[in-house]
Amino acid sequence: MKNKNWILFFACISFALGATAQTPTTPPVCYSRCNLVPVTHPDGMDPRFFESVRKIQAKKKEEIDPVKIKELEEAEKDEMERIMEKHRKFCSKLCKYDD
Repeated sequence: MKNKNWILFFACISFALGATAQTPTTPPVCYSRCNLVPVTHPDGMDPRFFESVRKIQAKKKEEIDPVKIKELEEAEKDEMERIMEKHRKFCSKLCKYDD
């Protein structure tokens, strides 16, 4: 099981490196390309990154109380922002670009 986790981790790293290593670029261009990966190739991202969002979405589908639905929508938005912030930090380190 642990080997599978490492394989997925290195696959995500390789995918991001492939996206950024197309041609030699400046750090801002590298950073920009790296941040496009979740948008242009979401299937290339590790599905575990979005597991928490899927759980919130499942709860939202079952909920009928409008107030609770609104709270879950806010929680989903916050979780997506947290995930994307982690990805931006990864890209900053990968490209050695301080944003």
